[in-house]
Amino acid sequence: MAADSTVAEAQLLVTHSMFRAHADWARRWAATHRRLYWAVPHGCLDPWGLSQSQAAKRLWLEAVGRRYLDDAEWVIFATRREMEKAEPWTRSARAVVVPWPVRFPSLEHRQDARTAVRRELGISEAAKVLLFVGRLHSMKRPLETVAAFASTSAANTHLVVVGMDGDLSRSDVEASVPRRLADRVHVIGPQVGHRLEAIWLAGDGFISLSQRENFSYSMAEAMSYGLPLIVSRGHDLAHELQGTGNGGISCGWLVENAGVDSAVEAIVAFDSMSEQETAALGAVGREWAGRKLSPAAFRRRLNSLADGGRQSDGD
Repeated sequence: MAADSTVAEAQLLVTHSMFRAHADWARRWAATHRRLYWAVPHGCLDPWGLSQSQAAKRLWLEAVGRRYLDDAEWVIFATRREMEKAEPWTRSARAVVVPWPVRFPSLEHRQDARTAVRRELGISEAAKVLLFVGRLHSMKRPLETVAAFASTSAANTHLVVVGMDGDLSRSDVEASVPRRLADRVHVIGPQVGHRLEAIWLAGDGFISLSQRENFSYSMAEAMSYGLPLIVSRGHDLAHELQGTGNGGISCGWLVENAGVDSAVEAIVAFDSMSEQETAALGAVGREWAGRKLSPAAFRRRLNSLADGGRQSDGD
């Protein structure tokens, strides 16, 4: 078998996702060769995900999944909240949190990017830019994001929507923008490389009202660029952040998943802040991302697990 010869010299297998033949193969191979494997579910054990094709997934879990998780040296989750949601299936497993890493960018050219992107989109230097960056999918609620923005009196803020088509298209999102806001909502499609980096640097804040995010790389990237957050409670990563004591987060606003009222309040609050205030708020998130989500922190956690030590999500 090609897989057996490919990994013949491996001392450790790291298997990603579930509900496919590779998971049980890895368990059996490791047992036969007296090697170790780590299991990385990537949200497969989220209750919502398990509710899709429910009978087939439950059958797989009972037939091979529980043993696959129990026999793994480590079952690795990206956040504590993801791990907690999987607990019905991992009670006998060695579950641990290892947040995914995010590149930590330089902010040296922020002002240049800010000027260039604003000039291109017709946004004044004095206005704020609130970024939505993600796939245009109904789960991520881009239409609701536009609706929330349209319901505010945030006259000093522009919404820039970045992302590739999902079950919604760029045209769908553009059609949802009220005519009166045509010059303040910019739906610009997918962006990559230096172009996307320039847009991140030009932003003043990040918004995601997604229903579910087991990690959310866009949120992590926003923090790495020093942007304050307006994110829904569906973001598992948001629950890792230090709270403000009133249900919020220290680098922005944590809003309810249902409806848009709490998002409207957060956008208004963001709009009313000075540039210095939003920058200070974003700096809190950037400092946290630098400590918790850096590639160096990721390597330390993996090395600790490889050494057999239980590494939590702390430093």
